[in-house]
Amino acid sequence: MSTLVLTRSEVVATLEPTHLLDAIREGFVPALNANVAPQRARSALPQNGTTATVLFPDLLPGIPVYSVKVHPKFPDQTPAIRGLIHLFDLETGTLLAVMDSGYPTALRTAAAGAVAAHRGGGAERVAVGVVGARPAPPYRHRLRHRAA
Repeated sequence: MSTLVLTRSEVVATLEPTHLLDAIREGFVPALNANVAPQRARSALPQNGTTATVLFPDLLPGIPVYSVKVHPKFPDQTPAIRGLIHLFDLETGTLLAVMDSGYPTALRTAAAGAVAAHRGGGAERVAVGVVGARPAPPYRHRLRHRAA
């Protein structure tokens, strides 16, 4: 079996931001009930403010795959996140796919913020603060009206 490799441009062309909202909504509850808690390993790099993070395993009940994200962060660069998501078969460990992580990470952050704002907000809420989401706000702006 060959491994699917998706470049950033292929990921951007394939991933529809508005379709992500339903997936984020549906994924929150199963992720909270998963038997295996995700882990995060993070280390500073020699350049000021840069880090390398590995997030693992990302899995949902009933889906026979898991992912590992290698996530270098260079805040002074555009895009700041330049990493890879590795998708593995849960039963055999076979590497199924590798894809750019920057765009999906930014969209996921934006969609999660939009869903959380919708769930946590009410008619009396008039403002939302966004902290530490440098690449996500342009996507969040496009998704905010679709979170309802």
